[in-house]
Order: sequence, then structure tokens, then C-alpha cells
Amino acid sequence: MRLCNMVTIHLMEDRKLKSELVCEKGVSLLSALQEYGFVPAAVCGGRGICGACTVCFTKEAPLPTPTERAFFRPDQLREGRRLACRITVNKDLFLKMPEAAENPNVLFGKVEKEAPRTDVCGSVQTNVAGTEPATLTGGETEELPESPYLTVVDLGTTTIAMELRETASGKTVGQYAALNPQRKYGADVISRMEAALADEKQAKKLSALVQQEIQRGLTYFRHHFPETNLQKPQVFIAGNTVMLHLFAGLSVEGLSKYPFTPVTTGFYEMQVGEYQVTLLPGISAFVGADIVADLYALDMIPECTPEHRVTDKVNDKKPRFLADLGTNAELAYFDGETLTVTATAAGPAFEGGITAGVFGADLVRLTAGLLETKQLDHTGLLQGEAFENGVEIEGIRLQNKDIRTLQLAKAAVAAGIESLKPDSDTEFYLAGGFGYYLDPDSAIRIGLLPGISAETIHAVGNLVPEGIYAIARDLAQGELEKEVLEKALRRVSVINLAELPEFQERYLKHIDFPG
Repeated sequence: MRLCNMVTIHLMEDRKLKSELVCEKGVSLLSALQEYGFVPAAVCGGRGICGACTVCFTKEAPLPTPTERAFFRPDQLREGRRLACRITVNKDLFLKMPEAAENPNVLFGKVEKEAPRTDVCGSVQTNVAGTEPATLTGGETEELPESPYLTVVDLGTTTIAMELRETASGKTVGQYAALNPQRKYGADVISRMEAALADEKQAKKLSALVQQEIQRGLTYFRHHFPETNLQKPQVFIAGNTVMLHLFAGLSVEGLSKYPFTPVTTGFYEMQVGEYQVTLLPGISAFVGADIVADLYALDMIPECTPEHRVTDKVNDKKPRFLADLGTNAELAYFDGETLTVTATAAGPAFEGGITAGVFGADLVRLTAGLLETKQLDHTGLLQGEAFENGVEIEGIRLQNKDIRTLQLAKAAVAAGIESLKPDSDTEFYLAGGFGYYLDPDSAIRIGLLPGISAETIHAVGNLVPEGIYAIARDLAQGELEKEVLEKALRRVSVINLAELPEFQERYLKHIDFPG
């Protein structure tokens, strides 16, 4: 690699040079520091919403992004505090010496015992603090004594988040999160499916990696909350359909090609070490158990409305719409009787993957502002000199290509929403980190949410842990039966947007911004 493509990160301590890190131009500061074992990994996957990657510049601090302005006080910004995930390394940087990450894979919660290791075939060689290797027993499992605690696991493509909860009250006793160790096989589910299909040994290792990380979390709970060890808490896991298949060691061949057929979308029981694990059911290849958890939390699943409410934001008298927007956008509409779901590919725009790591909600707000000031026309072209050079707004430079990527994403989502035909009085729930920070007026201005009024929009954040807990609690308390939920999910209407003759027309119509 040519030296001109390399830059240096100078780490200072007491105004003296302590260390120098060399990296390639254009990489994220977060990834560059992680490569050398510094700063904890971001629990949000580098989306700029957790603050775990805070660094401090000693000089020449870059202009703060809107995300950083919201995160830090003015005096902290003047001190040089920034988020490493928001910064692209294009020149030499000068930082205060960050703390070394003792275990850069663990985001919060610290495991003091030796972690399990795997051989090239993915089999466990050593145990986590006395736990046994994971065994797959899909189907019947040993009946364990009822525990006053349960563990919920949000198994994401980027992160694994675990919570130890009291079964009766829902009180969170402990938390543990880590980067998904499968990332070494690719950042997306397609790369991981390809790895699993290419080599059976790799498929086994993909399964073992996640099982072992979850055992680390359970070990953390065991050591720090010994009272929960009287009876082993049952573990309930939700994630997208691919992630659950890889976790359970199920074949992903059917998920890799049309008509995209899962091995199962029902409850799946298995044993991981000493723990009984229940994988929650999904709906289809593209609408997984994580979305089912969201839907259950919002009481949107027909015939499965428990007395307990996870959120008080649900209005039973109105139809409800759920949108979980990310690289893939999952959409669900409940009209009071029928639940209809679909999914559409949105690309990187909502995940901060298009320009200098700008968080998607910020990009929507900035684009809406450009439309209002006429610096951007309805076709998505920047005006005047900005057409060639881009426009700098709040310290962020946007180019035509960035706007175009957002247009394609919002067109896919808008066409998907329109295809489900929600009523005008529908209560609209935005789930996930993107939805939580999204400004409703800006989203409406760029045409992301057609036919939706700002007054009906509710940002509910990540409902997956709450939904997992609600299902587990209601199963434990006899207010829900697995067969009832599975039957209800089989009755859900699943729309394949690609098969709708009018979808392409709707998609093209929504590429332009509203005039």
C-alpha cells in the first residue's frame, strides 16, 4: 500500500506523545482505534446513539456533527469531545490517549472467567465458567424448575443485547451486550448465509460463535447476580429469521433463494449448556421473530391480546401501523381485525452508511431543510454551485449521490406503506433507533411517510426486548399458549411487494420529493 494513502493518529498523554497508530485514509476512526484495541465497541453498531466511542481531540478537532451536538454540552464540544464513529480519518489526528478495551467484544458487562474457544469445526473445547457446551435438540427439552427470573436476548446482526429480568414484574436485574462475533464472516446476513452454505464447518462455527457469546452473558449474570442461579432462568431469543437459523444450526439454503422458505418459523426449543433456550416464532423469511416481538408489544397480533400492556401508547380504538426502518424495512398494518406484513430493501441510507457516517435521522432532517430553502429541487438535485461541489450544512457535506441514495430508500418505504393502504386515522409506530430519533415533520416533508400526519406518529424505540419479555411472561403465567401464537401468526397476511404489479409504479412515483 502506498504511503501517501496512510495517515497517523497521534495519542497524547499529559501533552506528550504516547503512541502513534498508522491507518489507511478514509477509514472510520472507531474502526481504526478498535483495530489497535482501544475504546469499547459501540453498542449501537456505530450509529452514533450510545456514546461508547467518545474520544477527545487535543487539537484540530473536526466540526461537530448534529449528532455530536445533541450528545455533548457546548463546553464538552469545546474541549474536543467527539464520537469516533462519526469521524472519517482523512488526515493526521491528535487525540488524548483513550482507554484500552480489555475485551473489545463486550460492550457492557464484564466476563472475568475464560471464554470458550472453538476449533476449526466450531466444536467447543473449553467451557465458560463451568457451563457445558451447547447442544442442539430442536424439539423436546428437559423440563426445568420454574424460575422467578428469565433472560431475554435480542439477537441482532450487529449486536447481541441480553437482559436478566424478574418474571413477574419485568424489572431488569442485569444487562449484557456484545458485538455479534459472526461479523468476521461479513457485516450482513447475505455474507453469513454464503459462508454457511459454502462450508459445513463454517456453518457450525457460525452457530457456535453466537451460542458461546450468549453463554458469556449468562455467565456474567451468574457471577454478578448469584441469587438467580437457584433455578436456571429460561432464555428467550428473538432475531431475524436468518440469524435464528444460523444460531440453531438450521440450514439457510431455503432462505438464500426464491421462494425463500425457512426450515421453521415456529417456536424452536433447544439446549445451550445448562440452559433451556426458546427461539420465538417469526412470520416469514423476511419478517422474523424480532418483528413479532414488536407486534406483541403493541398488541397488534389478532387473537393474542393479553391483559397486560407493555406500552401505554397503544390506542385500541384505532388501527395501528408498525414501521421498523433499517437496511431492511419491515412494515405491518393492523386494521383491528387483520394483520398484514411486508418487507422492503431500503439500503444503507437509514443506517448512516452513505456519507461520512451521517445518522439516517439527521440525513432526513438536513434534506428536508434543503428542500425548504430551495437548495434542493423536487427531483433530488442540488442547485447552483452545490450541483458540482455539494453543500455543507451543519458541518456535513452532502452530494447529489447522497441525496439519491436517500431517495431510493424513502421510495421503497413509501411505496411499501402505500401498498398496505393504512387508514388516515391510523396510529403510526416507528420502532428502532432510526425511528426514535426521526423528526416526524421532516419525514413527512421528504415523502417518507405518505398519508401519515405528524400527530399520529409515535417513536417507541427498540421494543424487541419488551416484546420478548411480554411473550415469555405471558407463557409463564398461562395467559398465552405457544400454539395460539403460532396459529395467529400463520393467519397473518404476508405481501411480497415484488409480486404486486402496482408496486413498481408506486416506487417510481415516490422517488421524487413532494413539490
